[in-house]
Amino acid sequence: MASPRDLDQVFAGLARSTFRQRFRLGAREQAYLRDRGLTAVLDHARDFIARRLAPADPANDGKQTPMRGHPVFIAQHATATCCRSCLEKWHGIPRGRALDEHERTHAVAAIGRWLREHSPEGHSPLSLLHQGPRAVDPHAAEPHSAEEPMPAETAWFAKHLTARAHGCDLAVSWRPDGRWIWTVTVAGERIADGMARSQEAAQDAAVRAARDHARRDGSIQLDMF
Repeated sequence: MASPRDLDQVFAGLARSTFRQRFRLGAREQAYLRDRGLTAVLDHARDFIARRLAPADPANDGKQTPMRGHPVFIAQHATATCCRSCLEKWHGIPRGRALDEHERTHAVAAIGRWLREHSPEGHSPLSLLHQGPRAVDPHAAEPHSAEEPMPAETAWFAKHLTARAHGCDLAVSWRPDGRWIWTVTVAGERIADGMARSQEAAQDAAVRAARDHARRDGSIQLDMF
């Protein structure tokens, strides 16, 4: 069984499609993404894929994905993961059989990549690093399911993330110019830092730097007082 096409190849093709490029998150979808966070929204994506795309013969195939109402729906149309015909044409995943786990993961990865690239400017949704306690609007309604209409709630987001990996402390911070700064410290001493154009790239760079430091033996030179 052939593997799905590489996402870099898929996205290069999508970038040349006038139809796919016209999809954008509306104000309500942006607010929903900021409020719920990418992790929760991608959980919805997995559910949508499992119920509406994964079966060998999905109900109402070709029309099963709404054009609006949820960030995942917009992302599905933008990434051609909206129906089995588009999935076959753009991703090389044939129709007529159920999607396996790898193919489901591939579809969700495409959706997640598009959402990261098209999240509201300056407010990248959190996904990979620990973000600490999440602020809650005391007047907000109870959580809604993926199928329910998105409520008008206060949107919360974070611009600074921290984590610990390979014995190092990692930090990623957003800058007003849209770039992300990452730092890696040990015992308060900075051992590596850098800048990236996206949150995900900054996170990856910080983890790599921490891993490389650990492989070098994890030692640091402290100033003597």
